[in-house]
Amino acid sequence: NPMSGKYFVRIKNDLNAFDGVTALHAGFNMIEFLEYQDPNKLSQYPFTTTNPRQDPDRQLALFHKQLERVNEAKNNEAGQ
Repeated sequence: NPMSGKYFVRIKNDLNAFDGVTALHAGFNMIEFLEYQDPNKLSQYPFTTTNPRQDPDRQLALFHKQLERVNEAKNNEAGQ
């Protein structure tokens, strides 16, 4: 079986509860636990502080700008 010994974890995260970095690290810890079956072998969380809360309207505006840049790059690449 080509998939034996391989682990996959889907991380679903509520950003109102946890930031994405914390959720991703928790997912990596899950894979480590599945692999080693030993909680003492889990990697330690490398971040001791969290990012300060940002204004949601500003975050949305920045996200929208990023989507515009990606769309513009796609159009330029396609020769449009």
